[in-house]
Amino acid sequence: MDGVKELREKIDQVDEELARLLFTRFNYVCSIGAAKERENRNLVDIEREIEVLDRVLKVSEEFPEDLLVLDCVEKIYFSIISMSRRLQ
Repeated sequence: MDGVKELREKIDQVDEELARLLFTRFNYVCSIGAAKERENRNLVDIEREIEVLDRVLKVSEEFPEDLLVLDCVEKIYFSIISMSRRLQ
């Protein structure tokens, strides 16, 4: 079993990957916002937001059932969607 130091190193690696992925995601969000503006479309798309949440929460099926972790992931994605709205 890994010790605290090794586990923290693994978390650091995941954090770096998450940060890169979030920067990439938010860059796409900004591009989508510009495209919506050019096309005179509404910035908020509730159906799309529900689709994103459903797809993300489906990933939880790959992991052991842990309602606390599932709740955390759901809250994080609500925040990501909220920030995405602001960026658009």
